Amino acid sequence: MKMRISDLFYSCIMLFPIATLFQSKLEQINKILFAFLMLFFLAILVKRIRKDRVFFFMAILLVYAAAIFKTNGIAYNTNEYYYYPFAMVYLIFMTDNIDEVKEYILNSKGYVTSVLNIWTICVFVSLFLPSSYNSVWGGGRYFGSFCQSIFRFGPTGIFISGLAVCAMMVYDERRYFYYSILPLFTILMGGSRTYMLVELCAFMIAWYYFVDSKKKFYLSLIPVAVALFVILVNSSMMDKFNSVEDTKNSYFDYWGTITSGRSIFWVADIKHFRNAPFLEKVFGSGFNCVYDINQKAFGGKVWAHNDFIQCLVSHGILGLGIYITSVWQSLKSIRKKDAVPFICLVLLWFFNAFFNMFYTYFCSVLCLPLYVCALQYRKRRFNSDEDLSGE
Repeated sequence: MKMRISDLFYSCIMLFPIATLFQSKLEQINKILFAFLMLFFLAILVKRIRKDRVFFFMAILLVYAAAIFKTNGIAYNTNEYYYYPFAMVYLIFMTDNIDEVKEYILNSKGYVTSVLNIWTICVFVSLFLPSSYNSVWGGGRYFGSFCQSIFRFGPTGIFISGLAVCAMMVYDERRYFYYSILPLFTILMGGSRTYMLVELCAFMIAWYYFVDSKKKFYLSLIPVAVALFVILVNSSMMDKFNSVEDTKNSYFDYWGTITSGRSIFWVADIKHFRNAPFLEKVFGSGFNCVYDINQKAFGGKVWAHNDFIQCLVSHGILGLGIYITSVWQSLKSIRKKDAVPFICLVLLWFFNAFFNMFYTYFCSVLCLPLYVCALQYRKRRFNSDEDLSGE
């Protein structure tokens, strides 16, 4: 079978959770893969821009140009030059071509399974390597695999969970559910409360489709919750919860400690937006502004750790509107049926977007259409309100 450019594009997407695992060891690996991804993406995008999307894409270009214009010098984080525009265009493109995504997954079972196997084997091996652990918070030992950071590793686990549930639904094989267990276990060992919530949402989507019926799913929630609680209290996550307790040695006030400083620089970011000139409210203050604000308020050049605030400050009301529209376009096709997985998917995106960031983490953006594909496939194939397995 002749391989199309779109197949190369989707194949590149599948490699990112593996490439990201080794990004700290091979610094250029993600950049090289991204270059190929963009080459294939542009090649197919120019041929498939729908007429009703032209105005939307022009608005993205306008917001992007305004951010460059308002940025003094080079962006502190040069990745900012492609995070926002790529995420917005990618989500819209994948929404418009979701049937092709399903077709690719269906016709690429061997490749998809290999990606799941390679990631699983690599992460499992890394569990036994001392270099996979660090002590960022409160002296606890936190798992980061070969990434050595939960903030790089976490999105790869979310991606693999999405690919696993997509494979489970498209291939109608429950065995793919088991690929979602290791991401949950390892992310609980990573110490990030945000990724814990996000991965729990991902796991519940997979669990919902794994059980035979809705009745069994609801009955299983209590024992599953108890099992997860037992795992949680015996994991590194408890060290993280203990490390953010407000004590006399805390650097911040009560809420600043609990939120790891978010409540401090969020207030500063929102205050800046409220006081900004009208045009900056509409088009944003550029890529560097939020970093400068946070350095003054927090003592470090960090991004907002919140998509909505980051978009407001960097890209204005117009930029935030584009962002919300792009995400909603992805999610709206699955809103009418299967309420539990739909709510879980919305929360998966929202927790990530609100407490960490969604569009600045590549694997998080890339995998959202995989979850949508899985939920759409379920809606199309199985019509029974009770039976979830198709058996």
